[in-house]
Amino acid sequence: MNCKNFKRLRFLGIPFLAAAAVFSSCMTELDSNTLTPGGENGADEQEVLLKLNVPGAAKPGEKSGTRAVNADEEEEIDDLYVLAFKAEADESQDSYAYYVPAKKGADNATWTALLKVKDYDQRFIVIANAQGANGNLVHAINALKPGEKTKAQIKELLKVTLTDTEKTNGFNATGANDHSAFTMCGQTAATKITAGGNIDLQVNLYRIMGRIQVYFGDKQGAGVGNFTPTTVRLYNFNDKAQVIPAELGGKVSQTTVPADAVLQKGEASYQVVGNKLEYSVYLFETAQPDAADADKHTKRPCLVVGGKYNGGTADKYYRVDLGTPKAGTGNTELDYLDVLRNHSYEITVTSVSGEGHDT
Repeated sequence: MNCKNFKRLRFLGIPFLAAAAVFSSCMTELDSNTLTPGGENGADEQEVLLKLNVPGAAKPGEKSGTRAVNADEEEEIDDLYVLAFKAEADESQDSYAYYVPAKKGADNATWTALLKVKDYDQRFIVIANAQGANGNLVHAINALKPGEKTKAQIKELLKVTLTDTEKTNGFNATGANDHSAFTMCGQTAATKITAGGNIDLQVNLYRIMGRIQVYFGDKQGAGVGNFTPTTVRLYNFNDKAQVIPAELGGKVSQTTVPADAVLQKGEASYQVVGNKLEYSVYLFETAQPDAADADKHTKRPCLVVGGKYNGGTADKYYRVDLGTPKAGTGNTELDYLDVLRNHSYEITVTSVSGEGHDT
């Protein structure tokens, strides 16, 4: 995944010194007998090897701290759909042709698909973990018809959504055997599929959600001497995500949020044990509110950290906004950051300078 370094994160009234960075990845197997490929019929087919890569995968072997899922779960692929488009010089004009399911090969990173032989170049959008996604994503893929929709319209049609429980409690990442689908998407280069021979397609897959991780003291969870963290709460996250982003060339630089997405207040609450919170907080892309919005402060995606300050017995609360120091303000103002897909925002609290809020 991409990495951003947040030089400062602001807490309501009480400054914590903090830093933050960024993440990515996911992979497993598909029973193609459960799927009926849609699109053009009667064309010759050629078996193609798909080589999958999930850039910026979280480092395996990080085993300490409170976590729900882990790096292996983030990288798992359970099913794979390949959507084929007739490639045009202007990619936005690509026309949809058909889709096929892929089958797992020798390992999680290699899959095979029977693609149709055509006299034109094809571009393929690959979607992973659609079957477990909430929001009828598989049905939407099955309903696609050649020539009926533009590529831009198809992008807008394919969405996933939070469950009713997740709209309050946050994306479910309870554990390795209890989590929502880590849906991913990627695109191949334009390729001529011909009969015979060996064809390999390279695909970089990117998760459609972002991740937030919180550390106290340092990345090893050394702790902060005058503060005992207990909870981290997430507020203001979207209930929907567009599976295929507007940008398909690799890492994204802007959010692609469905027009009908609804901002959820939360609160999603997570327990902190061992001065860390890892692989627990996931959310769909969420843009910062318009700068002219009078209520923007109440709409920003943010965290509220709860904990006991300086030996106190009651929890105190501190808000964390995601942003970088605005130039020329002496670190008193922030340039706020959108939450982007396939990014991990890593927050390290290094000190607490005062007592937080009571509620």
